[in-house]
Amino acid sequence: MAFDREIVEAVRERTDIVEIISRHVKLHKKGNRYLGLCPFHQEKTPSFNVTQDSGWYHCFGCKESGDVFKFLMQLEGVPFPEALKDLAKAAGIALPERELNPAERQALRAKATIREILEESAAFFESALWTHPSGAPAREYLLARNIDRETSRLAGLGYAPQGRGQTVVDALYKKGYSEQLLTEAGIARKGQHGRGYYSFFRDRLMIPIRDERGRVVSFGGRILSGDGPKYINTAETELYKKKRVLYGLDRARPAIQKKDRVIVVEGYFDVISMHAAGFLETVASCGTALTVDHLTKLRRLSTNVILLLDSDDAGQTAIESVVPLAVEQQMRPWHLSLGDDNDPDDFIQAEGTKGMERALEEKQPAVEWLIRRLIKRHGRDATGSDIVLREIAPLLAGLPTLTAVAARMLGVSTGVVEQTIRGTRNRQSQPGAPQRAEPESVWRPDKNIVHLLWLLIKFNDITAPIVSKAHASLFSPYERVKVPLTQLLEGRPFASVADEASPDVARVLSAIQARDELYTEAVAASAACEVLHKMFEQRVSVAQTGLSDAIMRAEHGNDNATMIELLQARVALTRRCALVRTAAEINGPDKARPINNIKQFLEEIGTIITLSK
Repeated sequence: MAFDREIVEAVRERTDIVEIISRHVKLHKKGNRYLGLCPFHQEKTPSFNVTQDSGWYHCFGCKESGDVFKFLMQLEGVPFPEALKDLAKAAGIALPERELNPAERQALRAKATIREILEESAAFFESALWTHPSGAPAREYLLARNIDRETSRLAGLGYAPQGRGQTVVDALYKKGYSEQLLTEAGIARKGQHGRGYYSFFRDRLMIPIRDERGRVVSFGGRILSGDGPKYINTAETELYKKKRVLYGLDRARPAIQKKDRVIVVEGYFDVISMHAAGFLETVASCGTALTVDHLTKLRRLSTNVILLLDSDDAGQTAIESVVPLAVEQQMRPWHLSLGDDNDPDDFIQAEGTKGMERALEEKQPAVEWLIRRLIKRHGRDATGSDIVLREIAPLLAGLPTLTAVAARMLGVSTGVVEQTIRGTRNRQSQPGAPQRAEPESVWRPDKNIVHLLWLLIKFNDITAPIVSKAHASLFSPYERVKVPLTQLLEGRPFASVADEASPDVARVLSAIQARDELYTEAVAASAACEVLHKMFEQRVSVAQTGLSDAIMRAEHGNDNATMIELLQARVALTRRCALVRTAAEINGPDKARPINNIKQFLEEIGTIITLSK
């Protein structure tokens, strides 16, 4: 679908790419750039660059690059129209509805309607909690857990009434939402034998689950009386995937970045209590084990993950499975236990904020905790140590600094541990093991065009008027960047130019844009002339080689007249080249040249290129 370029540019210009990316990646300012760990691949050293002025990001590791639209499309999995619509709304720019074709309009309306249903449902539940007569047990439950009204408001807690004509489905159906859409949103269920629709949540305390941007995508419901599961959750929908959503992350993100740690707990009320106690860096999965997708999301914000799951065997076993995943994601996992039968909510109620702060100081490296747990399970005799060592060898392969620690804990030499690790690596490298794909070939331009493009991107107002006066054929060796070069000379924004380029050219342009400062603004004009002169000398060298070859052929053919004519042309070319050097005053890019010399320099280049054809 095509949008007016002017509208796209207006949204891009009014959107701060650093602010948008900072929601997902912890960025640090370095000069005129921002650096962070790449959200698209695993790395230990930050190579993900964001440039605020140009509105562009580029990773020197995996070569991913793009503007704010592409970032949202890649990371949140939304199509371009939705990314544009969200950013336009935030920027206060109205998008004309006529831009959408019927199919696209219907798809966007359906998704927007489901979002409306979820937000309407959250508002209904919250109102029912405080105003509906049957909500009294829910209010009493919150009071018993020391959750005051303000804490409840921040969490958006609610109540789902039951009874004919009183449910959320009844309320939303009266507002005109179809039963089909209510079902797609996870609010309604179809009755048995096709007998109408009913509300999925009835007589339950409601917990809205939000995505990273604070939008309701699902609900959890806690039973208040009678039989049934303690918690039920909305089924997965287009907007809600359990393996990707973390409860509380919308509020936790700033605190995670500020404190450089994330605390992972099990339950919704664990998160609510931790947030109320001041530990806003706390999140929880939504009724599922912590996944690679969850950890990848968290790793963009901090590499320190504190695993504070329930103290029962199920909770500790869950930590066992998470530790290898966290290490694989190059995170630093920590284990924290609050004692027998203590979950974070109970602990906060008993010990308060100060008690939790003291407990957090007692956290221990999760890998060492895991080794101790395996030793307790298998023993420290020869057989037990061998089993433990084989289980932890894949972990230690990525953590060489823990080799000596593991050896000491197991009572074996470091040589034994290293030998086991090597055996693990050898097995992984055997035929049939997954092999790393060969990198695809990438077009790599020469230094001159790289520097010229950098100057046009960084100091377009200064360099474009100079470069545009150069003879067009000077750039004939650079056919791959002909279009973006022309667009930059026209003054097009860099993000727009890179967005329209082919993938390989866009990667190169992004890498150029993300480079450290090559020249200062004061010498931009002279630097442009310096680069043009080098391009010119390359062109002249080719011409002189051609003349020399032609002279040799004429000499061998005894064609004296042609040979004399060619010799004269070579002499003339050499003399004109000397004039160019004089006009350009080539002294390196650290000296600015008067504009009249630049003009003469460009005129001489054009003349010589014409003569040398």
